[in-house]
Amino acid sequence: MTLIQLWLIFLLHCLSGNVLSIPVPFSNGRSNHDREDEKIQQQQLYQNMTLQEVPTKVADDVFLTNYSSVRYGYHMGRPVDRLFRHPVTNFLKPMLAKLMTDLHFLQHWGVLISTEPPSPFNTTGLLPEPGSSVPSPEKGLIYELRNSANTGLVYLDLKNWTTYSWRYPQMKYLGTLNKTDEELIMIGRAYIQHVGKVGFHNFYRNCQHFTTWYSKALWPNVTLTNRADQLFGKALWWLRDMKKTARWGLNKVKGWFGFEVPHLEAVDLAAEFVKLEDMLTSSGGLKKDDVLEQVDVGRVEEFASPLFPDGPAIPSTGVM
Repeated sequence: MTLIQLWLIFLLHCLSGNVLSIPVPFSNGRSNHDREDEKIQQQQLYQNMTLQEVPTKVADDVFLTNYSSVRYGYHMGRPVDRLFRHPVTNFLKPMLAKLMTDLHFLQHWGVLISTEPPSPFNTTGLLPEPGSSVPSPEKGLIYELRNSANTGLVYLDLKNWTTYSWRYPQMKYLGTLNKTDEELIMIGRAYIQHVGKVGFHNFYRNCQHFTTWYSKALWPNVTLTNRADQLFGKALWWLRDMKKTARWGLNKVKGWFGFEVPHLEAVDLAAEFVKLEDMLTSSGGLKKDDVLEQVDVGRVEEFASPLFPDGPAIPSTGVM
């Protein structure tokens, strides 16, 4: 696929107002000043809430468990739903979805946790290298970010992979893990809160950032594909603050000519990964002597899942 084709698809997303995550908020007649005040209030809300209070939505057909066993992680990508709500794009959906198969920077991202090992483990007994492309499993739980246009909040959203709206046949294998759903929810809430403290943004803080941080917290040595804001030398970040970009570029040129320049921080420093332990310690959610598994995230009930038939099955629905 040519570079021109990539840019055409990218522009299609931009013009549709649907790049990277859904839904995109509309003004509803409000002024920019009103929306900015609302955003500041939402940021303060996430700065002051506990992990138990981080908005979390669980689909009706999802069952959780505190039973610990080896499971497998996968990087899930799919087309952005809202793009196909327009009659024209809905008509072109088969073609556009196929074109986007390998254009991960245009997709909505999430993490899939499954009991199914990646192929060809069942036949060879050997796991593929983390980061390998493998056939998608048939069942599991999706952990993803959702943002609400009505409330302006960001949520941790859990869905059943068996009934998920879109499934590509291949995905990236991330590795194994041995954590309960309670622990995985806690980690997800921590990074949802990390997004909310600054505020959701279609380009600079979205589902791709959440998935990158969440997967890195679980599998530190596995690198996902580039996000949209990392393409073309992180060009989107150059446009965010032109004065900062100009200073950064000037210092870069000075350094080439041998002049002493201050330390050049990355243009996308705001999107830099923060270790879970450091983030919780700095926010007061975790003491230095605590271990991750001892953090109380609430909801310590016994859960059971059809994937893990151990104990009474209790469905978890609505917002936690």
